[in-house]
Amino acid sequence: MANEWISERLRSLKKTKSGLAKTLGVDPARVSEIIGGRRNVQVSELPLMAEVLEMTTTELVDLLASRHSPAPRAESAAAAAPPASSTDGFLAQMVDIPGFAHLQRNLPVYGSAMGGADGAFEMNGQVMDYVERPPALAGAKNAYGLYVQGESMSPRFEAGWLVHVNPNRPVRRGDNVVIQVRAHDEHAPPLAYVKVFECRTPTKLVVRQFNPPAEMEWPNEDVVSIHRVIGTAEM
Repeated sequence: MANEWISERLRSLKKTKSGLAKTLGVDPARVSEIIGGRRNVQVSELPLMAEVLEMTTTELVDLLASRHSPAPRAESAAAAAPPASSTDGFLAQMVDIPGFAHLQRNLPVYGSAMGGADGAFEMNGQVMDYVERPPALAGAKNAYGLYVQGESMSPRFEAGWLVHVNPNRPVRRGDNVVIQVRAHDEHAPPLAYVKVFECRTPTKLVVRQFNPPAEMEWPNEDVVSIHRVIGTAEM
């Protein structure tokens, strides 16, 4: 089996697959899939798995990439360090990169209706599709995708691009964000915008766009939410 060494490591440490599964927050069958090489270890799972196996994350990544049994652990960092190369310079560690076939297709994409020339659109709250969840959103249960409307964020984001949004990430100046603002009609869904966050004062929210260059602001009481865009499927 591709990663049978994990079973051997657990036995040597007097630990179990079910204990590893509990730490990772997954069904024990998922651990069996990892050991059998039918499932990649998610990025968010690496530190937890390394702790259970009593090794560093770097050691775990190396073993998953090479699919070899672990050598006896060195007693010192100097003994464990790989030999330096005077000609190759720095070389990044090789890791297994999950392909699209291994990414879970469970990231909801919310529907929207085009609004004004400033890039406003209505978020109707309905799921129009499910797409592959990138590793950066593996632990964000309330993450979602959204299609960019209009040209106000060009050339950073073009109309029709799918952006990935993580509502749990803190927002800083210069971050791309999805903002929801209350509509004038109390029965209408909020208006949403993809913009760049500038600041939030005690009284207002300030953002900016690229095309045409402009700043926009709303009173805080009208702002429903500010969610951080962490990437796009088009990049």
